Amino acid sequence: GVTNSRGVTGGVYKTRERIHRSMLIYDYYMHFAILIYDTSESAWHTPHFQSTLIGNAFRGKLSGPWFPFKAYELVYTMIKANAQTLEPHDWGSRWYEWIVGRGKLLSAAATSEELGYTENWEISIFANPLIAVITLGSIAVSVALCMFYSRYQHIPWVKTQANRNFVGLTLLCLFGWLANLLPYTGIARSTFVYHYLPGQLYVQILSALLLDRIVNLGPGLMRNLVTSAFGKKVSDQIVLPKTMIRFGAYASLVMYGLLITALGLTWWFFTPWLYAIPLKQEQHQWRKYFLGR
Repeated sequence: GVTNSRGVTGGVYKTRERIHRSMLIYDYYMHFAILIYDTSESAWHTPHFQSTLIGNAFRGKLSGPWFPFKAYELVYTMIKANAQTLEPHDWGSRWYEWIVGRGKLLSAAATSEELGYTENWEISIFANPLIAVITLGSIAVSVALCMFYSRYQHIPWVKTQANRNFVGLTLLCLFGWLANLLPYTGIARSTFVYHYLPGQLYVQILSALLLDRIVNLGPGLMRNLVTSAFGKKVSDQIVLPKTMIRFGAYASLVMYGLLITALGLTWWFFTPWLYAIPLKQEQHQWRKYFLGR
């Protein structure tokens, strides 16, 4: 189809963009839906915010804030309160560790003495180190592609609606990532890896966008390069063999398969820390090696 906002391809990108935007704010809606039952630290918030909490003294007396203001107050209050907690923590980690998959926060554990045998279990909060590496690489490649698309707008095959959509979604994801990460780069208090997890969602979406973009380039990239070097007349005379097109499709399947397999194996490797599966001490140490804890 024609790559514009009125064609089939443009419609797909518009729909995809709406889906991504919905995903980015859906987690806040879910958080607020559950938060109404928590009054443990409500004193940090304004009376209007507290009125949305079940069992709070302001419940039913005031109207709750509008969703954007509620989200802003939640983030602002959290950062303000956390900035006042300056004591070091054994499980604390810094922002530059998070982006490379380091850092872990112990949530619950039982020692071998308590269990009565040689194994012990724990439940921890951490970021999958493989996902951290993939997202870090995706950030670098996506920024490079955006710079390339912006620099060479005079080339016809660069100045397309698909590329503009990709740049727009990339900037949206990078903005969401930085908006979540930057507040933790300049504070003195103890920070933990779970502070990074909301922001990592944005670059996970960015990684999927980049992979989709690379796969969709396919053999068309070669034709575009020939067009830029020798002109459209020469490019139109080139007939790409079907074997090359099939090879591109097979290569995409292999790449997807390897990526899914690697992510599955990494998830399986850290499963004991997610579901409290007992392990020997040396098995715990081997996993801690990857997270720096």
